[in-house]
Amino acid sequence: MGGVFSSWVGLEENQPISSDQIQKVLGSNEVKALAAKMGVDSSQVSHFLAEYLPKVVDKLTPDGKVDPNADHQQGLVDLLPALLQSLGTKSAGAGSEQV
Repeated sequence: MGGVFSSWVGLEENQPISSDQIQKVLGSNEVKALAAKMGVDSSQVSHFLAEYLPKVVDKLTPDGKVDPNADHQQGLVDLLPALLQSLGTKSAGAGSEQV
């Protein structure tokens, strides 16, 4: 999956990842634990991660590389409103995404 992850960081188009691949990469126990914390089914978590993880990594690496001096935690905080808005829009049935 290194090539897929590299595409998210790099400047080329993001390669997709499937929910099954998320399960394999993270491990089903980790996905189940995250699902339990969120109060949702593990398949929902793996689908969510497959859809949004590439976008989040891409946004946190705008220059095509990981900046070791960047405040990635703050970057995630900055992305959160758009991500939540996108989730709200998606659950309302509209197809526009802000992330």
